[in-house]
Amino acid sequence: MPMRSMTYGLGVLVLLSACASQPEETEAAPPETAEPSLPEPAAAAPDKLAAKTAERAAEAPVVAPVIPPTPPPVITPVSDTFTPDPVLTLCPTLTVRNAPPSNADRTVAGYKPFVRVEDAVTLAAVPVRSACLTSGFGWRGMNFHKGIDLQSDPAQMVHAGAAGTVVEAGYRDDYGYHVVIDHGGGVYTRSAHLVSLEPGVDAGAALDFGAPLGVMGNTASFSIPIHLHYEVLIGDYNNPKASFGLTPRSVFDYPFVDG
Repeated sequence: MPMRSMTYGLGVLVLLSACASQPEETEAAPPETAEPSLPEPAAAAPDKLAAKTAERAAEAPVVAPVIPPTPPPVITPVSDTFTPDPVLTLCPTLTVRNAPPSNADRTVAGYKPFVRVEDAVTLAAVPVRSACLTSGFGWRGMNFHKGIDLQSDPAQMVHAGAAGTVVEAGYRDDYGYHVVIDHGGGVYTRSAHLVSLEPGVDAGAALDFGAPLGVMGNTASFSIPIHLHYEVLIGDYNNPKASFGLTPRSVFDYPFVDG
């Protein structure tokens, strides 16, 4: 082989060998950097927290507690001429129709001398002394009994069950001698079958609690025993029927109060 050709061949081999040993150039990745750590929130100092709490409490509106009003005490009336009996008894040997609940000794259960009517008037439950109950309030056969009946032997004086103004006084065939008293607050009473009316018991007269009205009797156009018929009436007297346009209620429907 000629020298020139040999030299050329060796040069090619050297060049190829150099190219094969040269490493491939690659793009270097940037070094990984760590996320910067955030500082932890500093705990509030106890004194600063207490100050902030006090500041917010001072800004809050002050709400006063709601205190319900105290109802006025119930004052029972006093009279120099009349003090109601502390107990009421069902009349012995009689079957008392529409009787209120009673004890084994026939005394009315839970009875007190006064009742509070319509939360407006303190009224004597029974406006006569030494009487027993012969009939309660309600239906008696075909007739409705609009009050209670009370009896005593001997017959006793009937009194005003509370202070008020007389709106009716006189005689009727059904009620005999009777008195209707306006006690205020839409509360009225009727006392009927009296022997007669006491002097001064006239329409328009102002009466104190305990004022004498008349002795219980049997006045009417029909035969009846001696007794007092006592009604509690509620409503507005200024109606076409006057006292007969009022609503009758049982005195025992109302709460007893201490006397």
